[in-house]
Amino acid sequence: MLLTVVIAAGATFGLGSPGALAGAGQTPTGQQTHPHVKPHTGGRHSKFKLSFTLAQAPGRTSTEETSYRPKISRPAHARISCTPPQPAPIASGSQGEVETIALHPPRRGWCKGRYDVIVYLQRTRTCEPPTATRPADACPASSGESESAYSSEENTGETHFKVR
Repeated sequence: MLLTVVIAAGATFGLGSPGALAGAGQTPTGQQTHPHVKPHTGGRHSKFKLSFTLAQAPGRTSTEETSYRPKISRPAHARISCTPPQPAPIASGSQGEVETIALHPPRRGWCKGRYDVIVYLQRTRTCEPPTATRPADACPASSGESESAYSSEENTGETHFKVR
């Protein structure tokens, strides 16, 4: 399955349902990713693709990491085995680029119902730029340094698809 994802100033962390992330901020209109899924309706074995436009380039700049994370929720009242695997975050790309990602079904195929998709933009401040021998680590919350750690998540767009 191949999915097109266009990323716009949005990233996500976490594997909870979109409801669990309801506190995440909504980005301004200019930062929306305008996600859509094709086909809009399919069957148990359909191949769905997510596409969205990157509103800003994800990646690392100085001491901040940004990425886009599509989050797919299972249909309301569906058993937990209907939860699909979550796509990997988009950590590189160019502003305005359209990303397409395959949405993979749960192990036993898609369950009937409506699947909601939210594309999040995540920003995380790190303590120091990475080097060849030291990867970027998030700043500890207890750090007394002037650069405090933070992580933010913004909803950059929502869509859905149905399985009959």
